[in-house]
Amino acid sequence: MSRFILENLISKSPKVLFINNKNNIIGNCTFSIINYKKASINNLFIKEEFRKKDNGTKLLRYTEELVKTNYNIEETSLLAHEKPNDELKKFFEKNGYKIKDSNYKIYNDGSDIFNLIPMYKVL
Repeated sequence: MSRFILENLISKSPKVLFINNKNNIIGNCTFSIINYKKASINNLFIKEEFRKKDNGTKLLRYTEELVKTNYNIEETSLLAHEKPNDELKKFFEKNGYKIKDSNYKIYNDGSDIFNLIPMYKVL
């Protein structure tokens, strides 16, 4: 049975750990409370061998429910860093996120080029 653990609760960027039934951390998600109605998903990560098995969706939904229930958040936002041929935008759209601005910025970290896609979801 998988479970979630919340770390750094007092910090400005709490972290949710996703732990599988073998007690291995398979992913994590950090978030920030922007104001009394909005939060930002700062980082959502699932280890490669656990992707495309609904684990990203489970972690995202748990984090959304956490900010909605514990902080009364009504909307979350994020900036998806999508490499060409990735399906990150599709993943977030499947989970109810909408694109804020279709005029994407591009980021080059020296080895990869990313589309920076601003997205949001009303909880």
